[in-house]
Amino acid sequence: MTLRTRTINRRYGLERRTALDSSTETWLGFDNVLHRAVSVVLPRQELLRDGPFLVDFLQRSRIATALHHRGIVAAFDSGEDGDLPYLVTEYLGGETLTEIIRAESPFDVDDVAVLIEQLAGALDYAHQRGFVHGRLSPGEVIVDAQGAAKLLGLGVPIGTVERSETDSNNVPFTLETDIWGLAAIAFEMLTGEEPGAVEADSAGEAYLIDPDVPRNASDIVAIALAGGSSRFGSAGAFARALSGWRSFDPGAYYVPSEPVIAWSAGSLATAPAPRPTPPVDDDLLAWVEDSIDQQPLDPVRSSSHRTRWLLVATLVLMLATGLFVWRNSDRAIDASATLPAPVESLAHLSGF
Repeated sequence: MTLRTRTINRRYGLERRTALDSSTETWLGFDNVLHRAVSVVLPRQELLRDGPFLVDFLQRSRIATALHHRGIVAAFDSGEDGDLPYLVTEYLGGETLTEIIRAESPFDVDDVAVLIEQLAGALDYAHQRGFVHGRLSPGEVIVDAQGAAKLLGLGVPIGTVERSETDSNNVPFTLETDIWGLAAIAFEMLTGEEPGAVEADSAGEAYLIDPDVPRNASDIVAIALAGGSSRFGSAGAFARALSGWRSFDPGAYYVPSEPVIAWSAGSLATAPAPRPTPPVDDDLLAWVEDSIDQQPLDPVRSSSHRTRWLLVATLVLMLATGLFVWRNSDRAIDASATLPAPVESLAHLSGF
């Protein structure tokens, strides 16, 4: 019996295939118990003997049924029919983001920001519960007739290592994996190109592919695509920055030669180094102490002499301190002249 005429688990009838990607195929199905249209996700035929992939597919399917968020495609059922694992989800009747990008890109940055914000909310929800997507791409996003975007394929536990007979990279899935994937979607929507498909000297910089992309928005995406401490701390932080691209200032991300770094979610701040305490001049202090000790201890005038010399000592110390600050302020001015000019954007610090 072919899949086209097959009924999954004696319940879900398959009518027609609606999507095909590198690892799965999605069918329009009909739930013969609840009498409603559903989507049935199945592994591709050539992967039915890939044991690690099938284990991953079943794990993702079971987790999907436990995640409930308006930005995640609702999963109703999962299991196996003989040697065929399956996942049953709500039927949206929309298109994948891949199809929309092919037909309509490039998109205005504000439209991209709206969709990215929807996806970021779903990702943050899953991340807070210990799960990641790990394979985020436009093909994993469904956009319905009302323009609402929903994620497919969530999720796997954070730190899960991808193991497949067809892929030996064994790379652990982390929050950064999803943040990069979200930024890659934004890049593709802005330019119509995948980040990995562009020339190396323009990788990460959308405005170099399409000059109509605002420079601020381009730098925000480049920061999210870059590695290291410059990356946004969450999917939501990236989405908020992209939504506020007009007021975002990548040039403010200045890293001095010897920074004192303070990290907060979605930002880098350089904390000022503490100002040095002026050293006390030992010779001057000894002279003051000797001058006080050498005064005659007249029983009547000793109190007034002591007070007078304490005042003199205080004035001398104040003059010394002022001289120290004046000299060091000149040095600070000279030193500031040699500081490197602020970088134009953190994207360039990250190698783009």
